[in-house]
Amino acid sequence: MKNPRFGLGLTQAVITRNDRRDALFLLAVLAHTLLTLLGKAGQDLGMDRMLGATRPGQLSLFRQGLMLFDLIPKMREDRLRALAQKFGELLQEHGLFIGILGVI
Repeated sequence: MKNPRFGLGLTQAVITRNDRRDALFLLAVLAHTLLTLLGKAGQDLGMDRMLGATRPGQLSLFRQGLMLFDLIPKMREDRLRALAQKFGELLQEHGLFIGILGVI
């Protein structure tokens, strides 16, 4: 992921094949987007308060998604089920993901 200090870290990486670079970028974009949608699902369910946000919009959706992803192994089953259901609904709203994830 992008780091404010080091950017994408591509100065340290040597990727000689363009198709490999493009595949890595595609995976990074998919991961970033899915984590953002997970953050949106959590925010819609009010889980942003659980993450320490004191007001709406305090944490970015991407940051919320990262935090929720880290909490999934320890999350109560009822919260996890609600989060997964809302995440699935958000995925269904985006036709692009249905096409991409349907292939995978």
